[in-house]
Amino acid sequence: SVDRLLSLLERGPGSGAGTGTRSLVSQDDVVTGAERDGALVSVDLAPAFSQVAGPDQALALGQIVATLTTIPGVEGVSFRQSGEPVEVPIADGTVVKRPLGRPDVVPLINPSGPPAGSPPPGP
Repeated sequence: SVDRLLSLLERGPGSGAGTGTRSLVSQDDVVTGAERDGALVSVDLAPAFSQVAGPDQALALGQIVATLTTIPGVEGVSFRQSGEPVEVPIADGTVVKRPLGRPDVVPLINPSGPPAGSPPPGP
């Protein structure tokens, strides 16, 4: 479920994770809630999320999108604060106010990217 995956992401990687593996979602209560409506998950960001530094903010969003889009049928994740949609950065540095899908974030979380024509990696 959405809540279970977000809870695991907030907990961070276990002791078996590779060196340098970290979850940026575990910082300062980034997510305050989430709601699924069909193929879209809307994630409520904490007010403190605005204080997260640029690269870490983009990586945190990427981790959330990559994780939630592993749920069968979920194709996009939108973000909001205080119930209002917010602009968020995507991998190419553009700031958008639309749901994000895996193609928007894979370069953030896997800079070398998957081989051409292969499906994106899991979280």
